[in-house]
Amino acid sequence: MGKIFENICQQFILYYGQEIKLPLAKRIGQIWEKDFDIDVAAENIDGSYTFAECKWSNGRFSEKIAAQLQERIETLRSPPSQKYLIIFTKNGFPTPIKNVIFVDIDHLIK
Repeated sequence: MGKIFENICQQFILYYGQEIKLPLAKRIGQIWEKDFDIDVAAENIDGSYTFAECKWSNGRFSEKIAAQLQERIETLRSPPSQKYLIIFTKNGFPTPIKNVIFVDIDHLIK
C-alpha cells in the first residue's frame, strides 16, 4: 500500500497543491540516493521545490519524520534555497511544526 499512497500524494501535489498554498509543480517524482530516498520531490514553476514524506501506517506521526526529511534535503548535491516540506499521513498529527505542511487521509479523500 505504501507505493500506492506515494502515488496518490504525488497526484495530490500536481492537481490540488494550490489548495495548500503550493506553487504549481512542473515535474514530480522521487529521489533515490545511496543511503536514503525522498518519497515525493517536485520542481515548481517558480524555481522552488516541494519535498514530501508519505507515511501509510497505523502509528502516530513522529516529529522525527519531519527532521529526517529536512536532513535528507540538506544532504542533496544542490539543496534548494526555497522549498516546501509536506508530510502525508494516514493517522493525523500531534502539534504543528513550523514550515511543514501536514496533509492527512481525510484531506486527501475530500
